[in-house]
Amino acid sequence: MSSLVLALFFVGYTLFQIPGASYAAKYSAKKLIFWALILWGALCATQGLVKTPLMLRSCGRLWARSKSVVFPGMLVFLTHWFTKTRAIHCQHTADNRQPADHDHRVGHLRIPHRLLRPPSDG
Repeated sequence: MSSLVLALFFVGYTLFQIPGASYAAKYSAKKLIFWALILWGALCATQGLVKTPLMLRSCGRLWARSKSVVFPGMLVFLTHWFTKTRAIHCQHTADNRQPADHDHRVGHLRIPHRLLRPPSDG
């Protein structure tokens, strides 16, 4: 029984990742993530209340579908959050663990430190 529930979870999870990412890119990643997490939590709570195997399978399929759109939605959300220059800075800092107090070399490009700092609000 548990292998069937896991197989149904995997199928639902796999089938809904691409449509979830395309929805997040086309409309709103914030709303998709918000409602998916609300539904995810409600379905997790519901799984503790089921009484029959059919209810467990149905709840597991819906849980997989709601969970599958969160990760692609977060990827879309983060790609819109960071500017290209800031993303290069974050990646470079994470790779080298050096502060951005000097010029950096990214591949064959030399990027001055003033371009790598986040823009000031003032």
